[in-house]
Amino acid sequence: MNALIVSMCYRGKPHHVENEGTLQDIQIMTDILVQKFKFKTEDIKVLREEQATLENFSRELQTMADSSAKINFIYFVGHGFSCANNTKENDPEARDSGFVFYDRHLLDDDMCELLKSFRKDTKNLLMFAQCYSGNSADLKFHLREDAASQALKRNRRLYR
Repeated sequence: MNALIVSMCYRGKPHHVENEGTLQDIQIMTDILVQKFKFKTEDIKVLREEQATLENFSRELQTMADSSAKINFIYFVGHGFSCANNTKENDPEARDSGFVFYDRHLLDDDMCELLKSFRKDTKNLLMFAQCYSGNSADLKFHLREDAASQALKRNRRLYR
């Protein structure tokens, strides 16, 4: 099992609101992974503040993808953003979202590309805690056609 925790409070970064609580998440999430889910501390990589660059994040994701671990956990806490999607290929709302790393931004489309390097036989849990995180990896999900999903579709029509 591998885990990657990325946490930034953006201390001293112009144009970003500082959030000290994000740094507390590192210890909280580490404790949960070790105590509840039996991760080994040496299998948990943490990128915080200046370490949380896009290059370091990409390298750590590739290391996880190349490992023999059957379970990967990726946690990002920091700022997110939403912007116009110029391609409109995969997003009917014509919006992109993304992550604000220490040095630059990462679009949801690019996150999706990074995640494609993971083997099909691994279980990958992604947890994102930032604004616009609902589609941060630009992943597609399909509902099974059972009674619950049919009810969900009916309810969606009611609330449009």
